Amino acid sequence: MTVTRYPGNFRIGVLDGFADGVGDPLPCRLDPKFQILVLLAGRQVFHLDHHRIELDAETGPHAVMMHLTRSCTLRYAGSWGDPFRKIALACDCDWINQLMGEDGTRRGLLESPLGYVTWRPDTEIARLAVQIVAPPPTETTAQANLFRMSRGLEILRRCLTDHLPCGAPPTADPVAETIRLYLNRHLGHDLSLPRMESDLGLNRRSIQRHFTKSFGCTLRDYVRTERMARAHRALAEEGASVHQAAHLAGYGTVANFSTAFRRIYGVPPKDMRNRSI
Repeated sequence: MTVTRYPGNFRIGVLDGFADGVGDPLPCRLDPKFQILVLLAGRQVFHLDHHRIELDAETGPHAVMMHLTRSCTLRYAGSWGDPFRKIALACDCDWINQLMGEDGTRRGLLESPLGYVTWRPDTEIARLAVQIVAPPPTETTAQANLFRMSRGLEILRRCLTDHLPCGAPPTADPVAETIRLYLNRHLGHDLSLPRMESDLGLNRRSIQRHFTKSFGCTLRDYVRTERMARAHRALAEEGASVHQAAHLAGYGTVANFSTAFRRIYGVPPKDMRNRSI
């Protein structure tokens, strides 16, 4: 993997080649850090101490975000792909703690000394990752590195926003936090109670009780709010159409979506497109 270091010890690694098996079977020691891996093509399995992490990009990009506040042992179990393509973003834990603020460091992923979460990145994160692998032609290496850094920081922002939203109140209930992170990872999928019961191993009454007690809102209200926020970002930052945004927000018709969007944000969704700079 080719790694570029930036000010503040922000690192971006790129690997685009062929992999078939275990390149280095010897375990190595990882120092504390915050890291995001986005696998664009191929499959990889590795262990952090006794935690097994598997990324499979055969059906689409797969990613893992890790917060390591203590040293741990890394052991690769195998990498496969032709091509095998991935990016890695890394920075010091203190850097992330400062970005998230005091409240952010006490929640979810950042709460554990060896925390991680895997998920299927959305199309925008995948697009940014591809641009890091293959930036547009530039006159100098410095320009290419600056381009990669801007994309890497945007991926970092989106990942922290999606998985550690600043608006969520802190909670001492790990079950409730597990439920919240599950909801954030599956906003674009079926979130029926039967599926949640199966995936989380909890009955619906327990799911609803833990979540409502910790966050002060129902599952339905939380999902509706998060989906609408995702639609807002898609309109303002990604140039999505109103129809696409309505789909992201979970609405069957553009008319119903537009009414709900205007009630929340004070403007119709068509006026929100590409507002961000």
